[in-house]
Amino acid sequence: MPCLSYDSPRHYDSYDSEKEQLEREKAQLEAALCTTLTYIEKTGRIDYYIADTDWKEAGIGAVQVLSWWEDHKEKDRIRREKEQAKLDAAQVKQAATALKILTLQAKSWAELTKAEIKFLTTHAKK
Repeated sequence: MPCLSYDSPRHYDSYDSEKEQLEREKAQLEAALCTTLTYIEKTGRIDYYIADTDWKEAGIGAVQVLSWWEDHKEKDRIRREKEQAKLDAAQVKQAATALKILTLQAKSWAELTKAEIKFLTTHAKK
């Protein structure tokens, strides 16, 4: 009998809550599969995993798993690039703010405009 089973008892108040629960479970299982396959791949055992797995018992084919894995890795790569871009942008903004603070602090209070004083009082650490 395949490991794939959909007959576990579920009691939900509505279709929406059942759908939300299934989506959470799916996300958790995908995360678990991702960490497992990452480990298997990093340890150089992916070929052993494919060869030694009883795919008939699993109820899914190796091609389906590997296809999902390649797609998942690509989505992870894109997500990481976006996260890194946001982090880089935040760091650039933080550096620009720090530079502006240093530039303004080099001026005397009489030389500062109202906007510059407001900027310093908002952003400069005391």
